[in-house]
Amino acid sequence: MYHQENLLAYEFILVDEVSMIDIELLSILLLAIRRDAKVVLVGDPSQLAPVGIGGGLNLLAKHFPNQTIRLQEQHRFIQKSEIHELALLAKQGNLLTTSLKSPNTLSANDDAQQEILEQWIEKYIHPCYKQKITFKVLENIILSPWRNYENGILNINKFIQKRLHYFNLLQKPEGWCEGLPIIIRSNHYSQQIYNGDKAYIKKINHELHAIFPSKSNRQIPLSSLHNFELAFAMTVHQAQGSEVDNVFLWLGNIDEQAKSWLSDNLLYTSITRAKNTFKFVAI
Repeated sequence: MYHQENLLAYEFILVDEVSMIDIELLSILLLAIRRDAKVVLVGDPSQLAPVGIGGGLNLLAKHFPNQTIRLQEQHRFIQKSEIHELALLAKQGNLLTTSLKSPNTLSANDDAQQEILEQWIEKYIHPCYKQKITFKVLENIILSPWRNYENGILNINKFIQKRLHYFNLLQKPEGWCEGLPIIIRSNHYSQQIYNGDKAYIKKINHELHAIFPSKSNRQIPLSSLHNFELAFAMTVHQAQGSEVDNVFLWLGNIDEQAKSWLSDNLLYTSITRAKNTFKFVAI
């Protein structure tokens, strides 16, 4: 463990995704760095605040403006594209209060929302199985602000697996089987697999394995992993730091209290996960 009495030996330290680090963890890191070391902190202050207390990146940018560089150009999606325009609106704090006429934004009543979700699944998820390109399922995700809420990711993931089984695209309506996408929820240091890593399940020699595309398609027996879950849908917090081809932000039928949790930061984080298409249902 590194701390004030046992400093890191490095002369140069680069920390990415600092917007996800809370003040307590950032303080521990900075106190463990040599005074003569050079430190570069990289992050997007417009994204969601950390799960823990406070946003250290915004605090540092406020108190050290002369040491802060703000990038003016992004390379994730095409400039002036609809995704780009949506992201700008959210970054400026105008998305929730602006009437959008983009095809990326769908306005629907409660009865139609389920149908819209099913159409998105059929368009982006079904082909991954029909065309035998299972790994591509990881490039199409549904995001939700909630985990355990009625419209949270746990219920969405169950719904999608049952629906794919109904169309004979998966072997099982529940439980683990070949073709399912998963996300790791805790660190596996001995296997160099970490919280947030994504994989898809494949049967190899009659045993289920997790295949990790981001790690040169490493194959790890599913039985040797712990604390993982389905990843058709993820929370917006889980998706931070990643990017995929197509994103659907699913809000569903929510009450007034849940609406109060929505923010432009949440929408901005969701939008900027997408490289090609982004859709959400306006409520």
